[in-house]
Amino acid sequence: MKNRITSYVKVGEHKGNSRIWLESKRLSDNGFLHGEAYKTILDVDAKTLTLEIDLFGDRRVSSRQRKLKSGSTRVPILDLCSSELTEFLGCAGRVRVDYFDSRIVIRLHHEDVAIIERESRLKRNVELGEIQTGTLCSGAGISTAAVHDGLLRSGLNSRCDWMVDSDQRYLEIADRNNHAVTPDTQLFVGTVEELEANLLSPVDILNVSLPCDIHASCGKAKKKLKVAEEDQSITSVFGLISVLRAVNPSVIISENVLEAKDSTAYMMIRAELDRLGYVLSEATLDHTHGGTLETRKRYWFVAVSKGLSFVDLSTLPILEKPYKTVSDALGDDVLPEFKTYSYLIDKEKRDLAQGKGFKQNIVTSDGESVGTMGKGYAKVRSTEPRLEGVDGRTRLFSVLEGCRFRLIPEHLLSDCGFTLGHEAAGQSILYEHGAGIGTLVGHAVKLH
Repeated sequence: MKNRITSYVKVGEHKGNSRIWLESKRLSDNGFLHGEAYKTILDVDAKTLTLEIDLFGDRRVSSRQRKLKSGSTRVPILDLCSSELTEFLGCAGRVRVDYFDSRIVIRLHHEDVAIIERESRLKRNVELGEIQTGTLCSGAGISTAAVHDGLLRSGLNSRCDWMVDSDQRYLEIADRNNHAVTPDTQLFVGTVEELEANLLSPVDILNVSLPCDIHASCGKAKKKLKVAEEDQSITSVFGLISVLRAVNPSVIISENVLEAKDSTAYMMIRAELDRLGYVLSEATLDHTHGGTLETRKRYWFVAVSKGLSFVDLSTLPILEKPYKTVSDALGDDVLPEFKTYSYLIDKEKRDLAQGKGFKQNIVTSDGESVGTMGKGYAKVRSTEPRLEGVDGRTRLFSVLEGCRFRLIPEHLLSDCGFTLGHEAAGQSILYEHGAGIGTLVGHAVKLH
């Protein structure tokens, strides 16, 4: 029997019970005429409620007059409201209604089913003692490790089921060094937008850091972008939404540069998360929340499925710095040599003469902070920090010094060369941002 019409309908409420109100000409078109008798069939296993025209049915189609320009017409009504219906629907707020000849099939809305499934899965995994995680745009997995450690602090074990990144080198670093990665962790080399989302297993927590260079002012200038949405990589937003639907996480943890927050892309992401039944908390986190010498600021949000406990990022504590000064973080590892960077000195003079105000970022050993060291730190750029030496010479900081500035566990990047190590660290996070959020999330999900 052919399905003629499909309709998505909101569930109402009447005297404490769920209510489904169907009123339209499509009822009469499918045999549900005023006064016709029908019966209801509830299939708990299939999660369907079927209405069938039946001469001996215990229910009848009602109706009311509706005024039209051409006159008035009688429109049939099905008013379903009972304790049995309430139990069948549970907390679902919407249903799908399929119209057949003399039969109507009502199912829970697929997005409401997704909410029920992900929250049930998370609660079950918490009871079993281990939740599942996955990371998009993982880099070397520093954020993955941080969230993993934060969950452990809350007393919750986690298993990283998969990681996705477009650069194979970063995934190889994670596979070698990352304590959150196991032999069972599946690694995908590719962009988010080209990834076949159906290859990913469902997870409880999704960790994602979409491409940031198109949002940052320096990245826009380099690519000559007016807005981030002009760059092709913005299509990662569509990849993210596809993955969300496939893996159906209960919690999404996201990080990006500050400029991303007000972008059209992130407005779309937040709107879709809200529509899919997530509640968001947002925050700008800096070195005070990270307990670090590096002063990077980042935009974070946590989206939690609406039936779970809210995670409030404003409750993240201000941390003490284990390294008080730059000298505290300097090590005896293999260090870059002190050099005289004449071209940077000349550039600084030109910039000042032109009123640009760009100066070299020279840091002394007794300094109490360092500026952000980006992905291209090895290129020796004037605005990124270098350590002051004697006779006008300076040096770059080593990869492991950079780890200490961000409190990244050194084993995560200990075997990396200078350029690759700084690339991996430069596009990562302040470690305690991720760990702190992981702890908050862990405490929240354990409440159920």
